[in-house]
Amino acid sequence: MPITTLLADPAAIRLDCIRPSLSAITLVVKTTAAQALCPLCSWISSRVHSCYTRAVADLPWHGVAVRLRLCTRRFRCLNNLCQQRIFCERLPRVVTRYARKTVRMVAALGSVDVLMPSG
Repeated sequence: MPITTLLADPAAIRLDCIRPSLSAITLVVKTTAAQALCPLCSWISSRVHSCYTRAVADLPWHGVAVRLRLCTRRFRCLNNLCQQRIFCERLPRVVTRYARKTVRMVAALGSVDVLMPSG
């Protein structure tokens, strides 16, 4: 049986605070890696350009909706030959590019779709 945790990938993100409300629990999380890999040339960069926050839905926790406020960073590619000057850090075990749901929530919804035959 796989071990589940409150965080989608505790090795990649850390919990800063929990903000409960009447309709959901919001987990404010930050990335933990000091460096990121350029998606175009694969060079490692530790030079942060800026930060931004993503809103991502995660699996419910005891029947209560969970939302992540994911604070991620943009890095500068240090490879002068690379056309990608600025890139966002990737968290493939947490959330895919442009997604609004965590990877594990998408997987759970996919398994429900398999269990319920369509019409």
